[in-house]
Amino acid sequence: MLHIATDGTKRWMNREYLWFVFYFPFVQLGVTKIIAPVESSNSVCARFVEHIGFTLEATLKDCAPNGDMLIYTMREDQCKWLNLGGKYRGEGKRS
Repeated sequence: MLHIATDGTKRWMNREYLWFVFYFPFVQLGVTKIIAPVESSNSVCARFVEHIGFTLEATLKDCAPNGDMLIYTMREDQCKWLNLGGKYRGEGKRS
C-alpha cells in the first residue's frame, strides 16, 4: 500500500526519490503489486498517481468521506522507475 503526503510544493519529488519509493517494495521486499488508494474527490492526487504509472483497477463506492475510493495499482513489470539502471546505489532492475 502506497501513501504519499507532500508539503504542497513540487520540489520534493525527483527521479532518485521515485526510484527509492519503488525499489524498496519491489526489489527489497519482493512484492508483485503496489496499491495506491485515492479518494475520488482528490483529482490532483489521481492525476499524480496516473502520471507516475499507476492504473485504475477498481472503484469502491461510497467508502470515502467525500464519495468513492479509487484503487490504483502498479505491478513491478509496469514500473518505469526501476529502469533507471545502476544510477542509484549501484542497483538496476531485477531480472
